[in-house]
Amino acid sequence: MSARGAAILALAAIAIGCGQSGGSGASGSPPPAPPTEKWTEVTSDGAPWLTNPSEPFPPPQILRRGELLRVGASAQVATWKGLVDDVEVTRDGMVFKSQRSKDGGVAYAFQSDLGGEVTVSATSWLCGELAKQPLLNTASCASTLRRAKTVDGAIVSHMECGYGVCPVALEKDGKLASIGVDGLTSAHFLNGKKKSLLVVEARKVKDEGKMSSGAVEVITLDGAPVRAATYPSDDIDSRDPDHVISKVVTLTLTRTELHLKGKREEYGPGGKVLATQPIDETHPLPPLD
Repeated sequence: MSARGAAILALAAIAIGCGQSGGSGASGSPPPAPPTEKWTEVTSDGAPWLTNPSEPFPPPQILRRGELLRVGASAQVATWKGLVDDVEVTRDGMVFKSQRSKDGGVAYAFQSDLGGEVTVSATSWLCGELAKQPLLNTASCASTLRRAKTVDGAIVSHMECGYGVCPVALEKDGKLASIGVDGLTSAHFLNGKKKSLLVVEARKVKDEGKMSSGAVEVITLDGAPVRAATYPSDDIDSRDPDHVISKVVTLTLTRTELHLKGKREEYGPGGKVLATQPIDETHPLPPLD
């Protein structure tokens, strides 16, 4: 990233409702509160989010405790059995149509995995505030901005924008703080007894797609989003068709560590494998409890 692009990664704290670093209106009164909307909190540590409310295929997306959904009307009563974190679980009861972002796709969540409603700032307002930050890609904000409630009551939001600098924001006590992650493709929210974390995966592509590099970033959420650690992940270099380097890893998470497992390979003319190196890395996460 260029020096100008890296600047967006610095913390940007602004007062909610005014877009400034503090202060009050001309009359001396505090800025007006932003408009709000109601989302629903996930209360299960791992919950299925289903394309089909009664069949195990396709495999479900997994919801985490503290994540927030926009929940609509109840759809039906269903029974589901499938894998969540490689463990077979069963759900039986009412399912609700729900969304992970305001204008995102609809899937089904079981009532037993849901808690109460949480008041958050309106998506349109938050997207507008983030759009004021230089270099952030907020073009698909309403359809990709996801929310979660941290253990201390803050609201973390992130966009999986895939290219450009994607925002990660935290709202607490009338303050909005944001950082940018270049090429954020997915995020994993972890809630503990005392702390919360966001672990994000990112990818940057250049040279007309002939080079790409990935990273896993650990972001702490103590009053503001702060990048605590960065670990290289996937890496592809195919600029020379007779010497291609491919590093592919898979990320798995527990509450205490992240694990990167895969291999790095070098290919010669005709795709001949010249070298293979296994990758098996374990890195500790900041304590949650």
